[in-house]
Amino acid sequence: MAGGDNDDQDGGLDISTKVQKSGVLYKKPFGRGGGALKGLLKRTETTEKWQKRFFLLKDGYLLWYPEKERSSFEATGLFNTHPKGVIPLGGSHVEPVNEGPPTMPFGISVTHPDFGAGHLMLAAESGQTRALWVSALNLAGKVTWSNAQIGEATLEKLRAQGTTLEREKAETLNKLQEVAVGLAKEKDQRELFEAMASVLEEEKGRVEKEAATILEQKQEKERQLETTQREKEEREKVIALKEDEVKQVAAEKEEVQKRNRALSANLQTLSSTASALEQERVELSSVLEKTVEVASELRREKDQTSDELEAERLARVKLEKRLKMAEASLARLDAALRKSGVKLDLDIDLDVKALRSFFSERVEEVQRAQNSAAIVKEGLRAKKDFDKTEVAVTPEDVKAAAPATEVVEPGEDAEPVAEG
Repeated sequence: MAGGDNDDQDGGLDISTKVQKSGVLYKKPFGRGGGALKGLLKRTETTEKWQKRFFLLKDGYLLWYPEKERSSFEATGLFNTHPKGVIPLGGSHVEPVNEGPPTMPFGISVTHPDFGAGHLMLAAESGQTRALWVSALNLAGKVTWSNAQIGEATLEKLRAQGTTLEREKAETLNKLQEVAVGLAKEKDQRELFEAMASVLEEEKGRVEKEAATILEQKQEKERQLETTQREKEEREKVIALKEDEVKQVAAEKEEVQKRNRALSANLQTLSSTASALEQERVELSSVLEKTVEVASELRREKDQTSDELEAERLARVKLEKRLKMAEASLARLDAALRKSGVKLDLDIDLDVKALRSFFSERVEEVQRAQNSAAIVKEGLRAKKDFDKTEVAVTPEDVKAAAPATEVVEPGEDAEPVAEG
């Protein structure tokens, strides 16, 4: 870019920098004449062609170098003290002209009374770059001796004004210091108040946090207390249930003990009853033995008539029928007793006496009949069936465990002899 690295500046003369402007421009050899500046131009520039040069604007002087000097300046920030050419710009006139290389008609004309008939022709690559250079060159052209004298007088005047301003400034500063001291005191008080307010706010926050923590702890304790109370009530209920169960178990134990005592008494009664029954059975066995002896004697006396035999046969059939009924009753009684699993004690005596009476009547009939062998045979069979039966339970147990059982005596009408 022809304008260089600071061609984009606003064109003002920046006195805070070593070089006010730099960049690449096209230059045409200096015009004829040259005037007082003729010695500053290089004698080698005799061609009429446009040449590309690196320009520097420094404190009212325009210096130019070969284009390659640009890279060195940009790298170090220092310029070469042996330029290819240099001219002072104080009192010069700079204006844009439509002259330049064929592709860049952005010319700059620099004229000065000391140049005589000659002038310096420059050209930029764009209208914007030209405008920046024209502005910078015009500002540099204002640096002259007369302007310097005017500037000195102006500086003296400004110094006087500055002294007045310094005095006013000092007075103002004193007032401002007083105000600043007051403001500092107010600031210190405000900062103190703010610090106290901050401390109080922090203390308030801490107290609120502690209060919230205490409240949460209180609520937690209340929840724990409620839980403990519920657990206590549940334990009391469980204890009450256990006490009821213990009482119930004690009552059941007492009932079982009562039943055990009753069973012990029943067992003693049954034992005595069994002994008495055994004795009676022995007695009945002796009676039946006597009956067998009588039957044997009757057997030897068999001489009977046909009518007596027929009557004896009918009596025997009738007696067999009744004996079968008695056997059935005894069988039912025996089944009921075995099913109940207990022994008789009291009412069994009545049944046994009834059986004994029954067999006694049979013996008497046999004695009366004498030669009735069939009746004797039936008695023997009844005695045999009776020997096979053992009575060992009480009537109360039979009544509780079995249906009613009847023992029918021989005769027209049956008479109950035992109830289960």
